[in-house]
Amino acid sequence: MLSCRHHIFERILDSVHKELLGATSGPENTNFIEFRDSIWSTIKAETCFTTLLIKDRSLKLTKEHSIRSLKRILSTPNKKNFLPRADYRECAELMLILLGETPERGIQWLKPGTAHHAR
Repeated sequence: MLSCRHHIFERILDSVHKELLGATSGPENTNFIEFRDSIWSTIKAETCFTTLLIKDRSLKLTKEHSIRSLKRILSTPNKKNFLPRADYRECAELMLILLGETPERGIQWLKPGTAHHAR
């Protein structure tokens, strides 16, 4: 049984990762470390990225609603005048980029951070 409902997708992704790439033997994932330290510097993010192409009318409406919601989330300050965590902001901005929009702070590709399993 899961102790926290917020980690359900994390557990699902962990299972997919284990199935595709095998289990890890330690707290750090060597695949992530290699990607972060070796491969990331070779990626030209400005030239190898495309947005989602949505043709279906009902999906276009969902896309437009999602864009409005994400922009509202990013522009509405909380009590401390910022989103609680930088990775939440980054996730929302990446979703906007995938949907073909440019966030207020512009398009930024941040180098991956830690490579350990938090749980």
